[in-house]
Amino acid sequence: MENYEDSLDDLEHAIRMDPEYVMGYYLKAFPLVQLKQYTEAVESFKIFQENAGPEYERELEIARNNLKTLLKHGVNKFDDYKRIFPLKDQFDITSTDLEVEGRLKDRIVKIYGQMNGLRFCDVDFLDKIKEDLFFIRYNQIDSIEFEKSVLSGKILLNAEGAQFIINCFSSRDGRSFVDRVQERISQTKPLLKTDKPSKFLGYNRKTRSEVEISISGDGISIKNREDTNGVHAQLFNYEDIESVKFHESLLNIHEGVQRGELVIKLKNKSEIEMNKVDSTDGRYIEDVVQEKLFKVGTVFHEKLKSLSTEGSMIKHETDPLDEIEKAKKLLDMGAITEKQFEEIKNKCLKKLG
Repeated sequence: MENYEDSLDDLEHAIRMDPEYVMGYYLKAFPLVQLKQYTEAVESFKIFQENAGPEYERELEIARNNLKTLLKHGVNKFDDYKRIFPLKDQFDITSTDLEVEGRLKDRIVKIYGQMNGLRFCDVDFLDKIKEDLFFIRYNQIDSIEFEKSVLSGKILLNAEGAQFIINCFSSRDGRSFVDRVQERISQTKPLLKTDKPSKFLGYNRKTRSEVEISISGDGISIKNREDTNGVHAQLFNYEDIESVKFHESLLNIHEGVQRGELVIKLKNKSEIEMNKVDSTDGRYIEDVVQEKLFKVGTVFHEKLKSLSTEGSMIKHETDPLDEIEKAKKLLDMGAITEKQFEEIKNKCLKKLG
């Protein structure tokens, strides 16, 4: 124990002497883990991830793997929950219309649904609140499910890497609670779509440069902020994007603004990661782009289905060449993309043998 504490003291001293000593944060995380200071270890790994360059490829991979393990298994004490999901206001029990009671680890807790999230309270057997524990916002929840068991059931909640298993006292209450929380989670997303600008700022860890992220009708454009004319800007068309996800980090706060990582996953399996994106911007980008991806996919499949239906209805009066001609008209109208046209054309050519 003393060796770990000495190592931690030495590394913290080295970081104070040179705040840009990136490896210091990486090395500091390991004694923190041994000392079971998991939240601090997560913070140290994250600082390293956000500032390390491509020359630290091996260390970055190790940090990523350790973070996954820590977030999955390390956050398991109420003190950690309180630090990751802090309370920011007083709680008035009359302000909630949604609640469920159960056991979380060794405590009896009551979860109250409020306008912006879920409030966890430690209660006694008379439902009297002993301690206001922590607060999880709806936009921090990755998933929430109800799993029925022989006696009652349990709520499985994942948020910011932490996993909660609440054994409900009532199966019916637990299922109803999860259904209504899922509704509220879905309702929070449209509220984020305010009059936002179309350009946002981030940081590319691989190139170690600030970037500008733009959303347009064609796709997402990313360029180095120093590239004022946009000569080297990259455009990722919506039909080439598989998904866009924003991961908020409670440990990444700059000048009072919470930030996180935006990940664009392409259909060719490659990924583009932008760090230090403001949380409100990141959630907005995820919402808007995911909606556009849905529309692109819907238009394509509706047109494809329409062509297929028309072909089956008048299959004695048309042939694959006519279908290709119809698809070409849709392409000229802008209803489908060049890539989608090629897919339809290849399908029709196969019919010709």
